[in-house]
Amino acid sequence: MNMRLNIIFVFLFLLAASIHGQSPSFIYANTSMTVNEANIRKEKLSFDYKQTPEWKRYKILKATGWTAVGVGGAMLIGGFIGDIIDNYERSGNDTKLRYRIVWRMGAGVAAASVPLLTFAYINRHKAKKATAFSLTISDLSVDLPNGVAQSRPTLGISVKF
Repeated sequence: MNMRLNIIFVFLFLLAASIHGQSPSFIYANTSMTVNEANIRKEKLSFDYKQTPEWKRYKILKATGWTAVGVGGAMLIGGFIGDIIDNYERSGNDTKLRYRIVWRMGAGVAAASVPLLTFAYINRHKAKKATAFSLTISDLSVDLPNGVAQSRPTLGISVKF
C-alpha cells in the first residue's frame, strides 16, 4: 500500500511540474485543431509482470519441475517394470537390485519436482501482483487551419496495481 501511495505522489508531482512549466502558444491561440485518428502511429513499451525477476524464476522453476516429473516418472515406470521382469522367477535371496535402485531413484526425482513446481507457481503469483507500468508513444497528426498537417508526439502512461 505504501508503494502505491509513493507512485501516485510521484505521478502527481510530475503532472504538477509539467503543468507549471507550460507556456501559452501564440501560434495556435484561438484556432481549433482536429486530430486525424487514421494517422496515429503507436509504439508500445510495456513494463509488465513478464519482465520481473519473479517471472524469470517462475519460467526456470517450471521447466525444471516438469522435466523432473517426466524423468522421474520414466525412471519409476521403467525401473519397476524392469525389476518385475528381472526378478520374475527368482527366490528371496537370489533377487537382483539393479532395477530396484532405478525405480526408487525415479520416485525420489519425481517427488523432488513437487517443491520446484510449488515455488514456481508462488513466483508466478508474486510476478502478477507486481505493479505494472505501460508507456505508449504516439504521433498525432493535427490538421492546421491553413491546411497543413503537423505531427505531434504524445506519451501515454498507464499504471496498474
